[in-house]
Amino acid sequence: MDFPLWIPFALLCAASLALVLLIPEKVKGDGFAIAFWNKAAAMIFMIPVVLYTGLPGQWEFYALVAAQAMLWVISDVIFFRAIPVVGAGVVSRLLPGTVIVTFCAWFLFDPNLLSQYIETPVRSFLVCIALCGSVYFAMRLKKDPISWAAVRMIWFVLVAAIIGPLMYKMVTAHTTIEQGPFAFVLFESFVMVSVWSVYYAVKKPVPAAVLFSKQSLKGGAMIGAAMCAVSLSKFAAMHYVDNPGLVPAVKYLDAIIIMAYYRAIGRAEKADVMAGLGIVGCAAAIIVLKSWPA
Repeated sequence: MDFPLWIPFALLCAASLALVLLIPEKVKGDGFAIAFWNKAAAMIFMIPVVLYTGLPGQWEFYALVAAQAMLWVISDVIFFRAIPVVGAGVVSRLLPGTVIVTFCAWFLFDPNLLSQYIETPVRSFLVCIALCGSVYFAMRLKKDPISWAAVRMIWFVLVAAIIGPLMYKMVTAHTTIEQGPFAFVLFESFVMVSVWSVYYAVKKPVPAAVLFSKQSLKGGAMIGAAMCAVSLSKFAAMHYVDNPGLVPAVKYLDAIIIMAYYRAIGRAEKADVMAGLGIVGCAAAIIVLKSWPA
């Protein structure tokens, strides 16, 4: 059985993302300051690595990374503004649905892949069922009611969640696995830090004392290190996977890792345990189905 390389990287991405979500609970800080230093730290961490590996030579790589970075710069602002209004639970229930759209949309960019899926109809059907199951259980994990007001507020975040993985996959076609992951993190961080620096100079969203506080610097550096692991493993997973919609489906295991951590420390978590087990089962099904030879 030929085990696909994207799977261990997707699992590593899930574990790293769980860490990114848990660190802010220990290191409190202003949202803008943490976001800024998170990307600044990631950029600093990647400079010596990129000096060793070198930079990709194709201009398409930089154009796609810059476009994606701008997508997240806008999306993140809307995301963090919406959470206090509509709640994190509502957002977490809406986002998983974008995976199915991404999965189907990729066939428009890679028609040959659709032909390959058609050639193995039973396995492809089961993969689609497992993918839909993963989305269903991820949406069910939190039971907050969804309103159209919430959808209207975060529609751009949902669009970004659909387009982002497509662009991520396209980026991988314009570089090598030896250079791409590190150059991606460096250049994406550079673009985001540059935009946020201009925004800070114009709007001053937080006082300088907060932005440059020890707490902000420490939190940003810790999350930046974890985000490097997320971005590098996600890039590698996207490089090897045939359809970018599969990586987020496996990445939903980050919620299960967090649930397991909370249980280990005795913290009560108001989540649907059966939905959590459903996510694990669907992710396992996707891994087995995509590992099995056609």
